[in-house]
Amino acid sequence: MASAINFGNNNAGFQAGIINGPVNTQFHHYIPTAVSPQASTNILIMSSDPRNTDRLRLGTERRELEDALRDTRYGKSFNLYDIWSCRVRDITRVLDRYEPNILHFSGHGSNSAIFFERDDGEAIAVDKNALGALLRTQKGLDLAILNACYSRDQAQAIADAVGYAVGMEGAIDDEEAIEFSREFYRALGDGRSFEDAFERAQLAVGLTSNLRLHLLKRTQN
Repeated sequence: MASAINFGNNNAGFQAGIINGPVNTQFHHYIPTAVSPQASTNILIMSSDPRNTDRLRLGTERRELEDALRDTRYGKSFNLYDIWSCRVRDITRVLDRYEPNILHFSGHGSNSAIFFERDDGEAIAVDKNALGALLRTQKGLDLAILNACYSRDQAQAIADAVGYAVGMEGAIDDEEAIEFSREFYRALGDGRSFEDAFERAQLAVGLTSNLRLHLLKRTQN
């Protein structure tokens, strides 16, 4: 089931549940220099934690991400949408419904794929090129973040499709994943560009970790 938090609703504050009314969606194209307080940025969080894989602290990562954005200068410019236990057949539906500018995947990865869930909760691999081809058709999508182990190669395939993507080199543990999300979205919410927000998060993670993160750009049309 998908859920949403709309930071732009001044009457309701932080509102849980699916937003049924119109959403201001002035799409960014590729990389904005900073988040504009006049525009709305849609973030779609796809979370996948198949039952036959090691458990992840996805709920904690999601909470830290939201709290980081909420306390920022432009926090009200962001709309957060969630799809938990994301199945392959959910992907196109939620992309069409929420029209994200930023796609954030939290889950498991390998050198050639990231893992979604089957209807029975087991893991199913989605090839990087197939996912990239799908995301290439998504209008308004500027950045994909693959907060998963061994996701660097997948991130390059997706960057070639959408413009920019973040991937991890090697394994990433829960604390590193949480720290990256918290610092990246806090910096983004304070008006930094995607590139500056990534650098800020990379340096923050590097205070206690040797994790190698990569912000990858399109290498082909």
